[in-house]
Order: sequence, then structure tokens, then C-alpha cells
Amino acid sequence: MLSCRMGSWVGVAPALLWLLVAGCSQSDDSIKTDLRSQLTSVSALSVVGTTAIPSNPAPSVQVTIPDPAALDVASAILDLPAMPPGTYNCPADFGVSYFLLFTGGDPNGGGETVMIAHLDPTGCQQGDISSDGQQVDHFWTATSSDFWSRLASDLGLPEADLYPYQPPTQ
Repeated sequence: MLSCRMGSWVGVAPALLWLLVAGCSQSDDSIKTDLRSQLTSVSALSVVGTTAIPSNPAPSVQVTIPDPAALDVASAILDLPAMPPGTYNCPADFGVSYFLLFTGGDPNGGGETVMIAHLDPTGCQQGDISSDGQQVDHFWTATSSDFWSRLASDLGLPEADLYPYQPPTQ
């Protein structure tokens, strides 16, 4: 009788785990759906290259683009998969990142903040989305083969100006 009960629990445990995981992904999907509905007010995107390591200057990227290219970038970011939990062995992170500010109202980038994204083109190639001052999603650009080329195209820049970042040689 005991082995029969254990066998029935063994069959139930994966189903419960699936429901838990499915519930979490639905939550992530609903957050992204809510954010997508807010993106209809995006009128501009401002992008700036930054660095955390002074000896590795960021590419000279300081661009503001209007909608619809701004909305395309926002959609591309929201299409990226969530960064899975865990520990990773990543390539070198040279401290360079891109700060993306999505605004609504003024097509020159001076309107109300709708969403902020932070992209890392080196290391694990991860990023964050925040809205209303809170982190909404932690995502992974390395899994999307066309993300960087799409971003560069929307910004009107050669892809090599953004990705892959190579530190200056001395």
C-alpha cells in the first residue's frame, strides 16, 4: 500500500511543478502584456553608451529616435527571454552597457518616462527593464541571434558600433 501511494505522488509531483512553473510564466507574460499596453504611448527612444570601467570607454552612442523605430526596439526587448536563474560562466564583461529611455509625448525624447532598459553587450549579455522605478524583467540578449542587428538598424547605426564591444587596445 505504501509503494502505491508513493507511486501516485511521483505522478502528481511533476504535474504540480508544471502548474507552478506555468503560473510563474503567466505572471511574467501578464507583466509584459501590461508593459506592452503602455508602450502605445512611446514616442521616442534615447540611447546612451556608458561604462563602469574608465579604461574601457563606451562606444560613442548618443541617439534619440522617434516612433515607430522606438516602438520596434521596445517590442524587441519585450520579446527577449527571461534570464534563467542560476550561476553562469560568462565571457569577459568589459563594463560597457547601453541605457535606453523610452518616453511618451515629446518625439524628441523630452516626454514622460514609459520604460527604461539597460543592455550589456558583453559578459552574459543580460539586461533589465524597469517601469515606475521598479525592475520588471531581467532578460537575456545572447539567446536572440538578430537582437543587436535589429537594435542597430532601428538606431540608424552600423551593428559594429554597438556589438560586439571590444575594449581599446593599448
